[in-house]
Amino acid sequence: MASSGREVKTAVSDRLMKRGLTLVPLKLYLKNGIAKVELGLGRGKKVYDKREAIALRDAQRQIQRALSQRSSDKDRKRKP
Repeated sequence: MASSGREVKTAVSDRLMKRGLTLVPLKLYLKNGIAKVELGLGRGKKVYDKREAIALRDAQRQIQRALSQRSSDKDRKRKP
């Protein structure tokens, strides 16, 4: 049974969306003049995972800000 690329795409995307999965391109390469793509399936983060990642990123940002401010304060004190 021959199917057009569009039919295959919609059939696959419908099934993936129902399961909450995403098709992710991992590698793209050329072989004998044909483009080949290595695909992977991924599932999105849960809400609590997103909150945790945001909190961790904010904490790191505050640490970096404090360290940079501390080093700039030391430089001001050294210069007459």
